Amino acid sequence: MALSSAPASDDLAVLETALPDPVRRYFETANRGEFDQTAALFAADGQLVPPFEQSIVGRDAIAQYLSAEAAGMSFNPMQLEDRDLAESDDTTSQGYLVRGKVKTSLFTVNVAWEFTLNRAQEILFVKVKLLAKLNELLKLKS
Repeated sequence: MALSSAPASDDLAVLETALPDPVRRYFETANRGEFDQTAALFAADGQLVPPFEQSIVGRDAIAQYLSAEAAGMSFNPMQLEDRDLAESDDTTSQGYLVRGKVKTSLFTVNVAWEFTLNRAQEILFVKVKLLAKLNELLKLKS
């Protein structure tokens, strides 16, 4: 499901109903700062891969990382795409790409989240990608 880059509130309501439950809850709990609940959505050995960092593995480590790094941020999903995981030969997983924005107290940046869910609807993997160009990121530094 693709939405415009500046969605109306009706579009966001439609997107929220289209998101798989664990993905929807990921954004809801993260936006409320309930990072223990966000981490609980992951499989025991689930991974969060933030931009420019190593994988954070396991629920406790993910909760600790989010508490330290994501507090005060706003996560705004805007587009959802199913991802084909056929090349991995893993028929027990589902993949989703969510595009949107992350707002901090200093800036807003376009982001993509790559989700992989297992059959139990736990998050196996989330990779967060910044969609900004290098010159845009350098402007944020100054």
